[in-house]
Amino acid sequence: MDFWRHVRAYILFLLGCHLLPDTLGSEIHLQYLSLMEDIAIFRTYSLGGAVLAHLYRELLEATRPKRANIAGCIHLLQIWAWEHLHVGRPQLHVPFPVQLDGLSVGIRWNEERLREVPVGNVMTYRDELDGLLESQVSK
Repeated sequence: MDFWRHVRAYILFLLGCHLLPDTLGSEIHLQYLSLMEDIAIFRTYSLGGAVLAHLYRELLEATRPKRANIAGCIHLLQIWAWEHLHVGRPQLHVPFPVQLDGLSVGIRWNEERLREVPVGNVMTYRDELDGLLESQVSK
């Protein structure tokens, strides 16, 4: 019984801190507790859509003038940005592998493959993003 409690606690940690975090990054919404009652049923859920919807909602909320922070799966946003935009993208030691052999796209940006991480400030990145043309965003 203790093992399954630990499994539930770890899943809640992943949900609350990495996949569906709030702006504080330290709280877990109580709605997730009911999902943990039966692990056999929980494992049949597809969380990808929920994670993406949460990130989209947070991106919308982050554009509001009074909002200072963003929540959501920021790692997912970062990988998307590195794949599609040149702004802030690290340089790689080795070129992108053509075949990922079933691995996630994020494996391209594994720490061992990075050669140089760009250093800039918020204003620099904002200026670069503001100057992007549609043709500079890969699809």
